[in-house]
Amino acid sequence: MSSVTITMDTQRSRDYGWRKDLPNYGLSLIAQRSQTLCEGVCYLQRDYVREDGKPVQTHIVVAAAESPARAAVWGSPQGQSQTVPEHVAQMEGLGKDVVAAVNADFFHFFNNGDKTTYGAQIIDGVVHKEPNKVEHYGDNWFGVTHDGEYVMSDLEGYESTYKGKLYQAVGGGVWLMREHKLCPHSSPAVEPRTAVAITDEGGLVLVCVDGRSETTVGATYADLLQVFLDLDVPIRSVLNLDGGHSTILMGKASGGEMKILNSPSSGLEVLRPVADILTLVKP
Repeated sequence: MSSVTITMDTQRSRDYGWRKDLPNYGLSLIAQRSQTLCEGVCYLQRDYVREDGKPVQTHIVVAAAESPARAAVWGSPQGQSQTVPEHVAQMEGLGKDVVAAVNADFFHFFNNGDKTTYGAQIIDGVVHKEPNKVEHYGDNWFGVTHDGEYVMSDLEGYESTYKGKLYQAVGGGVWLMREHKLCPHSSPAVEPRTAVAITDEGGLVLVCVDGRSETTVGATYADLLQVFLDLDVPIRSVLNLDGGHSTILMGKASGGEMKILNSPSSGLEVLRPVADILTLVKP
């Protein structure tokens, strides 16, 4: 049985020199809960408090490199958006055993006729959209090679190394960490966030931070990166995904049904349709 360590690693946070490089840092862990979603995949809810006393709720899925559940992208290349549960239901209708899912790429939210993604979208080997510098946030991406390796890069890396080698890919926003190098952001904006990371061992980490409510205000980019580095999992790269009302994380306990595990800022009754999702699927 694969195992995933989810202890706190405050030493790693200190080693990265948070207060020097990330001026908005300031989360203190106050509670945590966890459950197993499938072999090698666990869900963890961690509650923090900011230095100003405001609460922050985070939702984390950690998938070990040896887990049989692998990352897969799903969405509509025709620019038709659906809610995350609708995307998941569509996958399940095709016989896919989804154990976790989050919203993924930024997309044309204000364009009524075109809800396509800004960045890359490759689903089961079919290239629907390549990384680009034309769209806002179209450059960076997370992907899975035909050999099953998790990779992250940009347009240059795609064209020089990965073009024709990706089985799955989804676009993302700004880097929070790239090949172990911190990518500090000074923005003070506190928002609901979604992000993906790959680990040194070849595993995957998905994080959603709830926000825009009295029970959880959200996170800055620095806060979001701290959530990843607080895990006792060696993080290699972290890429921010779409956030705000789009931020949703779904998971399934062993033998159970997929359900929303976080608290979307839009409310459960009015979930925002999104262009695509990033999932973990058992064979």
